[in-house]
Amino acid sequence: MRLPAPSKPVQAGVNRQRRSSQALLDLKRTYESFFMSKAQLIAFFAKVDADPSLKLQVDAATDASAIVAIAQTEGFLFSAASLSRHQRG
Repeated sequence: MRLPAPSKPVQAGVNRQRRSSQALLDLKRTYESFFMSKAQLIAFFAKVDADPSLKLQVDAATDASAIVAIAQTEGFLFSAASLSRHQRG
């Protein structure tokens, strides 16, 4: 025996629930990304403070993208936008 297809109101509710679930997942990823970036920034600058040669490289960097590139070579991952937010406070 074959069941009838769900009615339009039921299907609309299911679609709404899927969109809501997706929005929550997107928000969670954004939240995690923000705090992971912050943790990476803090760890990177702790390493910069402890390593004079690394500090010279960071001091010589011309912009945020250059600092991000240095951080990536050291194994840290954050964006230039995250760095700018961190520097503003």
